[in-house]
Amino acid sequence: MAGIRPASHVRRQTRQRAEWRLAAVRIIGEVAVDTIGTTVRQRQQLSAQDQILAALSVDELADRVLHTVEDSRATWRRSHVAAEAQRIARTFANVSPGVDAQQIAEAVAQAVMARVIAVTAPTLNPVPEALQRKDGESVYRVHGTERFTSERILAIEDSLIDAARTVAGFAVGPAIFATTVETLNAASSYPLDASQVELARRFASGGRLLEVGIGPAGTGKTTAMRAFARAVEAGGGRVLALAPTAAASTVLAEEIKVEAETAHKLVDVHRNGSPEQQESDQYRIDSSTVLLIDEAGMASTPLLSDVLELAQLHGATIRLLGDPAQLAAVESGGALRLIEQRVGASYLDQVHRFVDVEEAAASLLLRDGASGSLDFYVTADRTRGGIRQSMLEEIYVAWAADRADHRHSIMVAGTNEEVAALNARARLDLIGQGAVGKSGALLHDGNKAGVNDVIVTRQNDRKLRSNQGKDFVANGDLWTILGDEGGD
Repeated sequence: MAGIRPASHVRRQTRQRAEWRLAAVRIIGEVAVDTIGTTVRQRQQLSAQDQILAALSVDELADRVLHTVEDSRATWRRSHVAAEAQRIARTFANVSPGVDAQQIAEAVAQAVMARVIAVTAPTLNPVPEALQRKDGESVYRVHGTERFTSERILAIEDSLIDAARTVAGFAVGPAIFATTVETLNAASSYPLDASQVELARRFASGGRLLEVGIGPAGTGKTTAMRAFARAVEAGGGRVLALAPTAAASTVLAEEIKVEAETAHKLVDVHRNGSPEQQESDQYRIDSSTVLLIDEAGMASTPLLSDVLELAQLHGATIRLLGDPAQLAAVESGGALRLIEQRVGASYLDQVHRFVDVEEAAASLLLRDGASGSLDFYVTADRTRGGIRQSMLEEIYVAWAADRADHRHSIMVAGTNEEVAALNARARLDLIGQGAVGKSGALLHDGNKAGVNDVIVTRQNDRKLRSNQGKDFVANGDLWTILGDEGGD
């Protein structure tokens, strides 16, 4: 009879379960096996957060998906919405028994797409039937590449453009700025170039609520920001620097000698922190404060909006520094490029990082994606080519040679799998050399980390203090393992 399993199949499953139980008992003991069985059979106890999620309607789930997508990018494709809808639908199904996750995902994605605004230009001329796909789309349009945005993103972009056109906030007088630059140049072997002076002047004395500075890598952004910060301080103001990560904020604070934090933390403190926190030197904002957002191309459009609201509330001003051509983070928005195009910006155009003038010029061409930039790197023997496996072998051999020569070197590969394989090979060799401990903690990529291994932390944890309590464990920090509490 259809739908009823044969008795032989049932007996086989019963025998298998008995064998699995005996194997488990031999490994972890009968008490542990019974405890696991009891736990699995118990009715799931939902947390308060899960109960809130389980009570949401499709429209409310769509609101969450749209906000997540907005916080990740200024424009997006259907695939971005579908992926986020799948994620929230799976979570929703886990706390809502009997719910079909795929049906929920489709309904949520449809609800989101009903609220977005298409920014891809429509086809102006009718598409002949012979050149249409089944859905009526032209065969000459790459499927799934249409881009969308939302009313919220457009409104935020308008507010940022208005801020860049608004005269308001703290400004340093011309005489004070000129004196500051003269003092810095007199004390340095490398005086500021004209573009660095102009960027510092516009940030310190521009007089607008929001100013933008664009600087490719190696053009001296840090040097220009030191001049800007010293000029603001000479004029009675204060620069509060904001970086994309906690680790970057620590470096930024040290480089230009100002208070620094992440933009996310500043917003959180002023929304949820105590009055004491909000008035501390690290987070205080007033009419003499200039908020410097470094690597602004990595900040999401909604995050820039949050910082702008804080600045307007307290009478502060904002300075955005970055490079729209730089590879951006997952959270990237398009605000920096938009303000540059609509209002204008100051530019750093002289590369200081390279002694070789030709290499400096090639780096700018490479930034713009010009194929001619490769001529320099090929001629200077800076490139290698080959099949995947041979290139991975070359990478490892070069790294091992650098390490043997007491040089600091890092391997870079194209995929997470290749990175994990290179790390595993390196650790195996280091264990053989007695350089690192054999046992260790299991990492996210399947590798282990033991005594003397060098690792990178992937999250911020302000409760874990370092440097005699002055710092905390930050995403991107580099650590050497000194001890092993247990391992394997």
